[in-house]
Amino acid sequence: IVSGDCTADEVETLFGLLARLFANTPQRSEAQARTYVDASRDAVRERERDPGARFATKRDQLVTRDHPFWRHWTNADLDEFDAATACDFYDAGFASPDGFRVAIVGSLPDDATLTRLVDAYLAPLPGRAQVRAAYPRAEEFGFVKGEAPITAEACEPLGASFPARGPVEAVVRATTAAAVTDDDQ
Repeated sequence: IVSGDCTADEVETLFGLLARLFANTPQRSEAQARTYVDASRDAVRERERDPGARFATKRDQLVTRDHPFWRHWTNADLDEFDAATACDFYDAGFASPDGFRVAIVGSLPDDATLTRLVDAYLAPLPGRAQVRAAYPRAEEFGFVKGEAPITAEACEPLGASFPARGPVEAVVRATTAAAVTDDDQ
């Protein structure tokens, strides 16, 4: 997921940045990778010392059922971190916008302007055939799926609307009985 926000007069800049996301590849640097791992180890150490962060980590594990997407880094994860594989993954995933869905919401320029921006910034980006040739690991990571290029014709307004009844409110009540957690045992 890539997200961003801007004012109506900055939409072209946003499209330019989106195009650069796909057009630029990360610079591979062992020194930068070591700096990243060292800073991440410091963050892990601080998180382990902070009672509030430990509580938040436990809460996140319970709420997300310990889904890997929401897990924090651990030192064991950092021991296994391979910067070259991370760069290969990024290259393969962002080498082409094929398969990405762009949702633009809010006060926008007219359709003709949006069509011009899609044609100027997204249409020139490479398709999957070029990605296969340039990034051989793209298929290994599961990023090569189709050949359809992004064009202005492929972009259609969703016509989504929201109910007028206002915000939805939910009340959750906790029981007063003492709960036993894994930490209590």
